[in-house]
Amino acid sequence: MTAAHAARHAVDDWRKAIGPEHVCVEDERLAAAATATFATTQRVSAVLRPANTAEVQECVRIAGRHRVPVYPVSRGRNWGLGSMVPTSPEAAVIDLSRMNHIVDFDETLAYLTVEPGVTFQQAHDFLRENNSNLFVAVTGGPPDGSLVGNALERGEGSGPYGDRAYHICGLEVVLPSGEVIHTGFRRFANADVAPLRESGVGPSLDGLFIQSNLGIITQLTVWLHPKPKFFDEFTCPVRDTADLAALLDAVRPLVLQGTIASHSFGFWNAYKLLAIRAGYPWTVMAEATPLNFRALHGRELWMASGALFTHSEQERIAVRAIVEEALAHLPQPPFFVTDEQRAQYPEPNSGLGEPTTANLRSAYWRKRGGAAYLFPAIDLDRDRCGVMWIHPTLPFIGEKVVKAAMLMESVVIECGFEPLIGMSCVSGRCINVYLCLMYDRDVPGEDQRAVACHDRVLRELIDAGFPPYRLGVQSMESIPHAEGAYEELLRTLKGAVDPHDILSPGRYDLRHLWTSDGAARA
Repeated sequence: MTAAHAARHAVDDWRKAIGPEHVCVEDERLAAAATATFATTQRVSAVLRPANTAEVQECVRIAGRHRVPVYPVSRGRNWGLGSMVPTSPEAAVIDLSRMNHIVDFDETLAYLTVEPGVTFQQAHDFLRENNSNLFVAVTGGPPDGSLVGNALERGEGSGPYGDRAYHICGLEVVLPSGEVIHTGFRRFANADVAPLRESGVGPSLDGLFIQSNLGIITQLTVWLHPKPKFFDEFTCPVRDTADLAALLDAVRPLVLQGTIASHSFGFWNAYKLLAIRAGYPWTVMAEATPLNFRALHGRELWMASGALFTHSEQERIAVRAIVEEALAHLPQPPFFVTDEQRAQYPEPNSGLGEPTTANLRSAYWRKRGGAAYLFPAIDLDRDRCGVMWIHPTLPFIGEKVVKAAMLMESVVIECGFEPLIGMSCVSGRCINVYLCLMYDRDVPGEDQRAVACHDRVLRELIDAGFPPYRLGVQSMESIPHAEGAYEELLRTLKGAVDPHDILSPGRYDLRHLWTSDGAARA
């Protein structure tokens, strides 16, 4: 039976299982599901919209019977990394956005248990309506993005619990066989600690389902952080990329010792900051691209920003003093933002869990008309914004960060784009990078040039010792060969739980490193 015949038979069974109105095969809907913020070639055979875990199980069982690959997405808002486009051709997309229930909430122990369709905005509104003193770390992505999807991609938010994958537990997982498992203490009946600890007892399986294709997560618990009594922000202007080294080496001990919380100190270059606030300066540049600050002014400006979470006046005074003393020797010492200054720019405060579209504005950087695209709602796929993310991770050493930043700047400019760069201090040991190529997909040839630039930058970063911590569908084959038997073990696990390769073939499974007989390449 051909793949097309198998898909048609599977569609008939899916319609019986979840209702014909929730099995989409219309050309327009399939084209939308196959559209990202960069060029893709994958086709989608159907879009399935199950309402609960039982329906997800049935969708997977049917896929297995007919040998039709399926690709689950929480809400499909993975802009810049693939949206809802599958990693394999002709897959059916399982859209979990109808599963949008907040299953459990505890103010005392600070957690939410959610389904994959629950959005950042929904969680924020829920906490506000319940007069909660807790917040969930939000991202710079869309407010209608999924908490679950973000966590499972090792996505990040602002504030102490920004490293979301380390602040979840109690996963409910549908395996490729259609069976359901629960991780950690959640696998035991009446375990009060099920939403409170990740590891459980015995081997911990949670990590197997993060950035993987071994199961579909239909519920998990997200830990929340208490709102501080005082939230103080400070900024540190940086005159040039090389000057980042002194700043970061001074900040590192503050993050290591916990004075500055993880994901509470970040820095952005001038391209990124300008793109958030304005469109490309076509008139000033006489229609030429790229904008090159170093060529124009001899340097690349940066802005660093930190946030302090304190819970008493005494703690606030002490923590501010520690930060000011540690950074006083810098050419640009920290400048604390006053309440009056904050009131002049009444943007939602992402550091306290308030969703905002501010960062998404940068996606329209090279779209002529700029802000006209922002109404009535931001949709980067619909508006043909060109967006491609690259996410290397760096050691928290100033010299190393400067090396990586200069590499990204030079290569991206040489390729004809602006290097929009942001970085965040994940811990006192590691810094994650958010490099974005922004362009206009309506300009002929830009998709091809952006892909070539993306691939070159990623390759040179890997060669320099800065591998990615997160990938998009455009870069799943970019992971270098690992030492030892890592790939072989991964292949063995995939073969055991998904022998017919039904679930998200090619997603984070390094199969490009296997030989035709399934062995790891030398």
